[in-house]
Amino acid sequence: MSFMNFSVLKKQFAKHTENSPRLRIWIIAALLTAVTLACATNTPVAQQFAARATRTPLPTFTNTPIPPSATPIPTETDTAVPSDTPVFTDTPVPTNTPIPATDVPTDTPVPPTNTPAPVPPTNTPVPPTNTPEPTPVPQPVSPVATPVPAETAIPASPPGEYKRDDIEKKSNCAHVGVTGRIRSGGDDDAKGMPGVTVQVTGDEDGFRGPYYATTDSDGKYGLVIGEFGKVPDRVEFKAEIYGPGVKTNDAPKWSVSDDCHASDANQVMDIEWHKR
Repeated sequence: MSFMNFSVLKKQFAKHTENSPRLRIWIIAALLTAVTLACATNTPVAQQFAARATRTPLPTFTNTPIPPSATPIPTETDTAVPSDTPVFTDTPVPTNTPIPATDVPTDTPVPPTNTPAPVPPTNTPVPPTNTPEPTPVPQPVSPVATPVPAETAIPASPPGEYKRDDIEKKSNCAHVGVTGRIRSGGDDDAKGMPGVTVQVTGDEDGFRGPYYATTDSDGKYGLVIGEFGKVPDRVEFKAEIYGPGVKTNDAPKWSVSDDCHASDANQVMDIEWHKR
């Protein structure tokens, strides 16, 4: 047997027995037997091909594909698209509820009552009732000071010479009096002089005084002679500085007018002085 025939035989053997191991064993055993007999007798043996064994059809295996796991397919849900235009719903109109009719009370006539006859007057005298006294009308407040009582000690002015400067007439329908200021010098910007007493006297009984007023820390003073209407216009008054060792130059004199609304009314005299 040539090498070429052996190779062809080997390929055919491998082809026919690749799917049947049992068939391969049988064929190999037959070949070994033939080779042994040929070698033992050393006699060339005519090449004989053994009858090809009947091939048993091999079972075929069909690959059954494994079905893939079903992937859930999301279902599309229709989402309502909001519209920009608001939808107005009809609001039911309230119906008018009828007002229940109520019974209107009727005016009930009131029967007239018997009016008693007036009692005839008797001859018994009725005692008179006490008539209340009229309430006194408060008088207007005066801008001048309250007069100093006679029993009060009158402070004496610092000794020296005092001169009258200016006089101003003022109307006052409540009181008659004197006001003013005393300076420590003749200049207009001189400081007020405290502790100086001004004395006013009249020339008629009932208004002779004397009336006093002492200056305060600013050099101002004020005194009341009496109520307006009770001081006669015939009385003449005089003002001067009071105290021992005191001299008054150009002491003013005047009479009070009886008209507090006149243009020249002088119920209050404002007198300024200075100490030389």
